[in-house]
Amino acid sequence: MTKQSLINWFLTLIALAAILFPPASNAELRAFRLVIRDQNGGTERRVVSRFDHIQYPMYHYVKKTELVEIEQTWMCWTRNDYVGALCPAPAPAEGQVATTDPKP
Repeated sequence: MTKQSLINWFLTLIALAAILFPPASNAELRAFRLVIRDQNGGTERRVVSRFDHIQYPMYHYVKKTELVEIEQTWMCWTRNDYVGALCPAPAPAEGQVATTDPKP
C-alpha cells in the first residue's frame, strides 16, 4: 500500500465517521408568552409556546375574532427536542420590571 493510498483510506475513514457519528449540536430555542384576545367577547387567554404570534395560528385553532400578540419572549439555552415543557421565563432582577425582547 502506497503512502498516498494510505492517506486516502484514512481520510475516507474520518469522513465516514463524521457522517455516521455527527457531533452533538448546541442550539437554543426561543419561547413566547402569547396573549390571545377575543375582540368580540372581550376575553383573553395566555399561552407559552415555541411559536410566535404569526406561527401560532398556523398550528393551533384561533377564532377569526381573536388577535394573537407577544407578551414576553425569552431564550431557552438548554437542549430541547420539541418535547416536554419549555424553560420558565427568567425572573426580573430585584427592583426591575420584566422586559421582553423587541417584537420582530
